[in-house]
Amino acid sequence: MATLTAWKFDRPDGADEASQTLRDLAKQQLITIYDAATVTWPESAKKPKTRQLPASPVPVR
Repeated sequence: MATLTAWKFDRPDGADEASQTLRDLAKQQLITIYDAATVTWPESAKKPKTRQLPASPVPVR
């Protein structure tokens, strides 16, 4: 089952913290990340910054 989610954070470091939590859960094989990215837009920037997150390794069965 594919799921698409979008999150908005109140703090500038919210996306980074959530990304780290997701990576930690993937390392414990509690979740599988197929594709993920973050978009941040600091107030002083003219445009947003995007960053691709690494996918979880898919276990061989």
